[in-house]
Amino acid sequence: GLVALDYSTGNKNWEFKIKQGVEATPIVYDETIYFGANDGYFYCLNATTGELIWKYNVRKEILSTPTVDQGMVFFVSTDNTVYALDAKTGKWIWSYNRGFDNALSIRGNSSPVVFDNHLYIGFSDGYVVSLFKLDGKLIWEKKINFNAKFYDVSATPVFDEDWIIVPAYDASLHCLKRKDGSKKWELPSGSAVHVTVENDRIYYASFSDKAMVALQKQSGTLLWKYEI
Repeated sequence: GLVALDYSTGNKNWEFKIKQGVEATPIVYDETIYFGANDGYFYCLNATTGELIWKYNVRKEILSTPTVDQGMVFFVSTDNTVYALDAKTGKWIWSYNRGFDNALSIRGNSSPVVFDNHLYIGFSDGYVVSLFKLDGKLIWEKKINFNAKFYDVSATPVFDEDWIIVPAYDASLHCLKRKDGSKKWELPSGSAVHVTVENDRIYYASFSDKAMVALQKQSGTLLWKYEI
């Protein structure tokens, strides 16, 4: 389940037990903890006491890190469904399903990120999708993974000004325009983890190259590679 430790001593403050465990990263927001678990429930706990405030049943494992924005909490379940719930009550607001279930899929999900009124997520069907935050309406979709075996886009998109940077598993890294999903550049180097952007550089753990790489942000040009 979930355990809270004292920051200075390491002593256990509280424990919230869940039989099938928790693989998704919890987030703390306004003295509240939000997280999905392997038992098919999404949980909201009091961060101080560990007491349950509410839970919501989606009947599928939840492996993505949730996002809270303007009173709404967003997360993705393993059946490619995005949920938007009321952050205080757990009441359903909307959900969006890709209708894609690939038996060959890597374990893990992209986490939804919010920019203005848009939500951006990668899916295991190879697409990056932009949804309207308030009602889940599809704004645009862009297929970036054409891999014959694994289509997954499991990394969380990262923003840089008007662009989002997101890799496809074992395929390629893409820089897409946030407004419409059009492509600025592509690098044939895939991964399942998000990039780090700092100043004019992108740092990236490439699964395809088995290396840590640094790229020029504007063009995606390789600056250096450290093989692992």
